[in-house]
Amino acid sequence: RNELQEQNVWKEKKVLMSYSHDQDQPEPPQLKEDLDDPEPPRIKVEQLEPGLPQFERELQELCSSQEVQQLVLKQETDASTEQDGDFGEADPNTEQRYSPAAEIRDQGGNGSSVSANPDTGTSVKCSLCEKSFWNRYSLKRHLRVHSGERPYPCKTCGKRFSDASGLTKHIRIHTGEKRFSCDICGKSFSECGNLKVHKRTHTGERPYPCETCGKSFSQKSALKYHMETHKGDKTFSCITCRRNFIHNNSLLKHMKTHAGKSVSCQTCGKGFSDNHTLNVHMRMHTGEKPFSCAACGKQFRTSSNLYVHKRTHTGVKPYSCLTCGKNFSCGINLKVHMQTHAGE
Repeated sequence: RNELQEQNVWKEKKVLMSYSHDQDQPEPPQLKEDLDDPEPPRIKVEQLEPGLPQFERELQELCSSQEVQQLVLKQETDASTEQDGDFGEADPNTEQRYSPAAEIRDQGGNGSSVSANPDTGTSVKCSLCEKSFWNRYSLKRHLRVHSGERPYPCKTCGKRFSDASGLTKHIRIHTGEKRFSCDICGKSFSECGNLKVHKRTHTGERPYPCETCGKSFSQKSALKYHMETHKGDKTFSCITCRRNFIHNNSLLKHMKTHAGKSVSCQTCGKGFSDNHTLNVHMRMHTGEKPFSCAACGKQFRTSSNLYVHKRTHTGVKPYSCLTCGKNFSCGINLKVHMQTHAGE
């Protein structure tokens, strides 16, 4: 019996020595580049070493050895932790998993490389524009900006997109789905961003000011459109009155004034060149004032009137008299004031 116990002890030591020897010379971990598989296969002990089936049988014979079981459990835990770290968000110890000098070639074939960036706390960085990302999936999606790759096609119209979220938003055009509704007027939108811009018509918020004249806008595109008015280049001319315009859209809108009043108010018969102007006019008959001041509660028919009113609370007076230097909160008050200098 003693000899049998000694043989088991010697066999256990032999297995542990073999296991320790294998662990002293691990193969360098291969960082998986294909991120399309959301659940990569777990790294098992038998997948790392070709000779492990026999080793595993020997461990089963020594299953009563608690030390061996702890070693196997530790290896599987370390492998799982290392693999999970490839797909999770970056942590402060990112530089311990990725060497700053190591580079991972992207499979897109654009020649760009990614590397760890421990100085900024991010895990990967684009070598083309130096932009950093928390994980390699976000970087791979960003690299399509440089490569022009658009792997997500619309099955209805064939239009392609660089990421799945862009395709999802586009599909709502075909389905007519409008998930985002305004809690003030009930109007629905297909995208949350469009709803956010729409709500500014109720609040009067205009977060995009012109640095040249101080005029503010609710959308960045409207500010960009306005900035061209300061260039002074008016290339679009009205063939009827010879008035010049910077934008073709402004010219087309102006041309309606010569074409006559295409729509009219059914209450008073007044004509208007477009439906938008008619809808604003109708509020005079209905008494509707959908724009409220958050400071005092006063209501207005148009967002522009609300915007001008807010200056009474902020004290902003962007209109100055060139003659005496007096400032005013709105352009109409300045015009009335200028008449006082007409007789001088």
